[in-house]
Amino acid sequence: MAGKERTIRIPMGVHANLMKVRAAEARLSNELNRPPCLDELSDATNLTEDQVRAALEADFAVASLDKPVSDDHDAADLGALVARASDAPADEVIDRMFVEGVFDVAARQLPQRSWYVLQRRYGLDGFEPATLQEVGRRRGAPGPGCG
Repeated sequence: MAGKERTIRIPMGVHANLMKVRAAEARLSNELNRPPCLDELSDATNLTEDQVRAALEADFAVASLDKPVSDDHDAADLGALVARASDAPADEVIDRMFVEGVFDVAARQLPQRSWYVLQRRYGLDGFEPATLQEVGRRRGAPGPGCG
C-alpha cells in the first residue's frame, strides 16, 4: 500500500501509475499550454488508456481527511466536517461480539433452568433485572417459609 499521507490507502501498482500520470500531466501541460488528453497521457506513460483512467479515478475516489474543503487558506479540512463519536465504535462492536459469544456458550452449556435464572436475574433477556424471589415466583417455586 502506498500514499502514507492518505487516510485510505490505494494499492501500490495504482499508486505507481498515478505518480507516472501526474508527472506526465505536469510535463505535458507545460509543453502544450493546456491539459493533456487521455491518449496523450497514455502515450507519455506507456500505460493503456484504461490504466490512466483508473489511476486518475483512484486519485479522486480516495480523499484524505486532512484535505482542505476549499482553496481558501483558512478553510476547514474534510475531517472537521465528519461527525466523530466520543468513543471508539470498533471497541463497542468487539465488546458486543465478545459478550454475545459468552452468552451463546452459557446458553449451550448451562441447564435450561440455570440459563433462565441468569437471564431474568441480570436482565440479559432485554427485561429489567429481577430479584431471585421474582424469578422463583415466575418459575412457580414456593416462596420463603413454604413447604
